[in-house]
Amino acid sequence: AAPLFKTSLLSADKQEKAAQAERHVPNLLKDATIIDVSGEVNEHERAALLVDGDEQTKWCDSQTAPNYVVFDLGKPTTVKRWRLLSAACEQASYVTRTCLLQGRNAPDEEWQTLDMFDGNRKNIVDRSFAPTSVRYVRLYVVGPTQDYSPAARIYELGLY
Repeated sequence: AAPLFKTSLLSADKQEKAAQAERHVPNLLKDATIIDVSGEVNEHERAALLVDGDEQTKWCDSQTAPNYVVFDLGKPTTVKRWRLLSAACEQASYVTRTCLLQGRNAPDEEWQTLDMFDGNRKNIVDRSFAPTSVRYVRLYVVGPTQDYSPAARIYELGLY
């Protein structure tokens, strides 16, 4: 059993190292330009705070869903993973329930859904999808909360 145990430990170590490396990949949205937003409650809850790297700041849009933020990456870029941090630190019902990540390469193209989640109850959503090249990315929030209240509250958004 000892050789199997050691193999299992090595495999777990490799998986943890791979996970750590993945966490240190820079957020592609950090240098992107926000070109459209459905709304912002105030200066302290603006869309730019979605990608500031600070998990204590947030974007809040109190208008009725859908709520969205559109980013321009500046050039077609291959993306394959996204991470979203909701507002459970405020209240459990503020966790984003339904959300789409969409992309396109030209302003006149239709948005294509890269990935989505529905019925979510987790504060942190970290999802991978088939690698896709896009220039424009839209976070499109359809179900901003668990209790169907209208305000989208998201602390951080990462694209990798």
